Amino acid sequence: MKKIFVIIFACFYLSFSIYNFLVPAKEFLENENRYAKKSPEFSFENLFKGTYTSDYEGYITDKTAFRDKFVSLKSNSEKLIGKKDNNGVYFCDDGYLIKTYDNKDYSQILSGNIDAINQLAKDKNFNVSFSLIPTAYEILKDKLPKYAYNDYQIDVMDEVLLNLENVNFINHLNTLNENKDDYLYFRTDHHQTAHGSYLVYLDIIKSLGKEPVGKENFDIKVMSSSFFGTTWSKATVNVKGDEIIKYEPKFDISYKVNYDMTNESDSLYSEKNIAIKDKYTYYLDGNHGITTIRTNYRGGEKLSKENGEKIAIIKDSYSHSIIPFLANHYSEIVVFDLRYYNLNIPSYLRENNIKDVLFIYNVDNFIEDNNLRKISAYLQSK
Repeated sequence: MKKIFVIIFACFYLSFSIYNFLVPAKEFLENENRYAKKSPEFSFENLFKGTYTSDYEGYITDKTAFRDKFVSLKSNSEKLIGKKDNNGVYFCDDGYLIKTYDNKDYSQILSGNIDAINQLAKDKNFNVSFSLIPTAYEILKDKLPKYAYNDYQIDVMDEVLLNLENVNFINHLNTLNENKDDYLYFRTDHHQTAHGSYLVYLDIIKSLGKEPVGKENFDIKVMSSSFFGTTWSKATVNVKGDEIIKYEPKFDISYKVNYDMTNESDSLYSEKNIAIKDKYTYYLDGNHGITTIRTNYRGGEKLSKENGEKIAIIKDSYSHSIIPFLANHYSEIVVFDLRYYNLNIPSYLRENNIKDVLFIYNVDNFIEDNNLRKISAYLQSK
């Protein structure tokens, strides 16, 4: 009997290995929202260095047949046996999957990013504001596993507030904490929902001295109920999908959107992206180096007066579901993503007579992303 079992297992293993060898490699792992590792080119130099072996192992791992099923089985098994996290994601109450605290030292990046904003604010041509948004880890800390919470985001916000100079700092902590029982953050993704973004917009627009547009002036529509985002992709456990929500203005307004100076649209939303895995790209079509939004408002005297103004937004992807609200107050918004844009932003602003600058970042991105150093380099090169 034991011999038969060994033979059956050997046949199964051999068949799976042959199938796995023959199955074509995927270019893109949709569930994980990343490109699969490619087969490395062989060379004796890389072999002796050990890089060929490790690269080939990564290629085979990504190529494995039924990879998504195996990843899901591992995650669900670990959750079942009581593990509190998997692959950098906490299993939280009410089906939330929240990025873990990594306890790394980001003080150098944080200091450099604060300095970059301060340097821009020293230029008398610009009025600089900074919206720093806490993530679900801070606002939904009551849902985290026991002993998982660390107040590092509070420390970051305190340090930013203490060290900013001539910058209008917009703190959303109180607003989000007061509404934490609402659907402010996706359960399966690190971003905010449109509801959370609306609250952030209220803080921003009031801080900029403008009157916000009330919720009653929007038709609130659920565009999808099957969004599974970045944290779910790391820990593919069985949870309910998230909602992609659109606040559609009831008032008479139109937009012209230009992405990367090539692609144009008459909408702030990318309808085609509702059908793909990364549904968050429904908002502003995802990541682009530069996005220009021109707004024509015809619905009332007060907003029409505001709508003659321009603003530049330097941001991370948290801003994508916030900007559609801000667009109703400006004739032109120019959005820069420093991860993908490498030209001189201060020069662009001067040439286009844009004086107001708004930074929008979530806390984690602000302490991890050192692309803000480009601002310092631009200013030193003028």
